[in-house]
Amino acid sequence: MSRKKVLDFDPYDVLGVDKDSDESQIIKAFRKAALKWHPDKNPDQQDYAQKMFHQISRALALLTDVAARAAYDQLQAARLARSAFIQRRQQTESQARKRFREELERREADAQQSFKDTEKAQENLEKEIERLRREGSLLLRKEQENVETEMKKRSKQARVISEQIPDLEASVSSEGARIKVKWKRKKNCSVSYDGEALKNIFGKFGDVSTVAVSPGGKPTAIIEFLHCRDAVLIEAETGWKDCPLRVSWLSKPGVPRNSGEISAKKDEQKPDKCCALDVETIRHTASSSALFDDFEAEVLSNMMSNAKRKGCNGSTGKFGDV
Repeated sequence: MSRKKVLDFDPYDVLGVDKDSDESQIIKAFRKAALKWHPDKNPDQQDYAQKMFHQISRALALLTDVAARAAYDQLQAARLARSAFIQRRQQTESQARKRFREELERREADAQQSFKDTEKAQENLEKEIERLRREGSLLLRKEQENVETEMKKRSKQARVISEQIPDLEASVSSEGARIKVKWKRKKNCSVSYDGEALKNIFGKFGDVSTVAVSPGGKPTAIIEFLHCRDAVLIEAETGWKDCPLRVSWLSKPGVPRNSGEISAKKDEQKPDKCCALDVETIRHTASSSALFDDFEAEVLSNMMSNAKRKGCNGSTGKFGDV
């Protein structure tokens, strides 16, 4: 609980003197102030003048008494010291509060920047995902178009082969012979057969007139001889060690047949033989079983029509180089 002030004014200020003034200076200052603030001299403001005259009278009594003046000076010194201490503490607290406020503002700014960076990163991610989605759709459509183009190409090749194989098998004469050669493509094997390689391998058994290699799918080829010298050795031929061959006869030498009859028999008994090559090709590339079934039906239909046509006009054809 704070004490009630004994003096509610500063005696030095009332008399207009400083703290180092002596008694004579204080008395002189009182006389001057008394003449100024005497109530008789201030009829217009007697109340205020009376108050001021009372204060200068008390100030004179206090400052001309050595003990009272010393007690007052000591109290004022304590008040000044306390005021200075409070001021310093307030300044220190203000600086600490300022630093704290600045730190809070900095952290808040960092948090806002981090939030903005996160938002920007999120927007960039969404843009990239959308771009990938668009580009992925374009790529998918392009690949689908490529598959469709490849399917049409292979379907056309299959129709050509399905039309030519019966002609090749039906054109056997007493001098000629035809074989079907198959092999497997191995992952670690860098070699494979082409028309020239097969002609070199089987040329030692006779005069090779035609070599037809499948355009894709299961590796297969048909080889026609004008004349062959040893059918047994032809059957035993295995080709390269890293990529062995399997040989089967389509027509052995010296076994003449009617072309129309052969075509009809082939269509009746072994329709798969004529289209096996292309069926395997489509099995490898088709994206659904429905595509394969449609293609197989088309090939078989072409073969049946071709066989009937050949049987009716009795003509034979040659299988050109592929």
